[in-house]
Amino acid sequence: MVMSETGRFEIVEESKGTDRIRLRIQGDLDVDSSPRLYALLNQYFNQNINHIHIALDDVPRMDSSGIATLVAGLRWGQRSGGHFVLTGLTDTVRDLFELSKLDQEFELVNEAAS
Repeated sequence: MVMSETGRFEIVEESKGTDRIRLRIQGDLDVDSSPRLYALLNQYFNQNINHIHIALDDVPRMDSSGIATLVAGLRWGQRSGGHFVLTGLTDTVRDLFELSKLDQEFELVNEAAS
């Protein structure tokens, strides 16, 4: 667990396969916590795990560092022929994606990851 300036932060592996993984993020994705997610995503793509689903329904807030980390994951997924999906965005996080027009770049799924 990483303590962000605004509270706890955890990345939970919900399932993992040969080339895919499902993660659940818990806590704010911000300047304090996003480097941990960035490093983990980089590690997965280097291991040819390029189908990544990230559940964000437990992320109450996100800053530009969090967005940049998810954009990096999206780009890695595109370059590797993989799939990078975000699920369960809270209203606050969804608004952030819509305001920045990133909702048109990412595959966003309304339902929480199961």
